Amino acid sequence: MDINNTIVITDPIAGSGLAASQDIGIGDVIIQLSSPYLLIVEKEALENVCSFCLIEASSVDIPLKRCSACRVPRYCSSGCQKKDWTVVHQKECPILKKLPDIPPTPVRALMQLLLRHQHGTSLDPRWAGLESHVADMKKDRKRWDEIVLQAQAAVGFSKSPQDRIEVTIQVLCRMITNAFRATLADDSPVGLCFEPILALANHSCSPNAVVVFDGRSVALRALDSIKKGEQVFISYITAMEDRTSRQRDLKQRYFFDCQCEKCREDETSI
Repeated sequence: MDINNTIVITDPIAGSGLAASQDIGIGDVIIQLSSPYLLIVEKEALENVCSFCLIEASSVDIPLKRCSACRVPRYCSSGCQKKDWTVVHQKECPILKKLPDIPPTPVRALMQLLLRHQHGTSLDPRWAGLESHVADMKKDRKRWDEIVLQAQAAVGFSKSPQDRIEVTIQVLCRMITNAFRATLADDSPVGLCFEPILALANHSCSPNAVVVFDGRSVALRALDSIKKGEQVFISYITAMEDRTSRQRDLKQRYFFDCQCEKCREDETSI
C-alpha cells in the first residue's frame, strides 16, 4: 500500500518542497511507493539484476533469464518478466531487438517515457513544476551537445514525432536534475529512479529524511523526528564531505549555493 504523509509547500529560497502532514517519528515512513513512476536498471547492472524487482542474481538460487527476443533485460522469474512486459517492455522490446548495442541508460529511460506517452504532445504534467536547469546546462557546451544527442536518439529509436525533441530535451534535463540512483541493500547503485513527488524534497547537508530502496519499492524515511508542518529534507550529495566540497558538488550538479544550517555553521567556524 502506498503512503504519503506530506504536503507540497513553497519554500522562499528553494521553491517547491515537501512538509510533513502529521508528526513523524525517527525511522517512520514519510512516503512509500510500491512502484515509482520510472525505475530502470542501468546498463552496467543488466546482467546481474532483475529488471523488474531489482533482486541481485547472487541472492537467488537460479540464474536470471534474458528476454528471449531482445536479450537485454533479465528476470528472476516468469512473474517478473510478465509484469515488466505489461509496464513497458512490450513496447521497447521490438526496438531494442533491432539495435546493434544497448543504448545508454538515459536514452533507454527517455525511450520508455516516450513509448508510454505515444499519443500525447506532452509528458506527465507532474513533471512541469520540477526544475530543469536548461539555461545552466547550456553553458557547458560539451554537456549540452550530449543531452541533445541523447534526446534525438530516444526520439528516433521510439519513432516519436520530431516535434517532440524539444519536450524530450526538457524531460532529460529534469531527469538529470531530479532522478535518484536506485540502490541495493548494500547501497551499491543499480538503476535510475524518477518519481515526481520524491523529487520535490529539497536538499540539506543535515537532512531529516533519506530515500531507501527495497527492490522495486522506494520509501522516504525519517532520520529525525519531524513535526507536522516542518519541511522534509534529503541530501543530494555525500553530506560527510567538508563545506567547500559540498558547495562545489551542489553548484556543479544542481546549480545552487546551499544555505542550509550546517553550511552556515561551517562557514562561521572557518
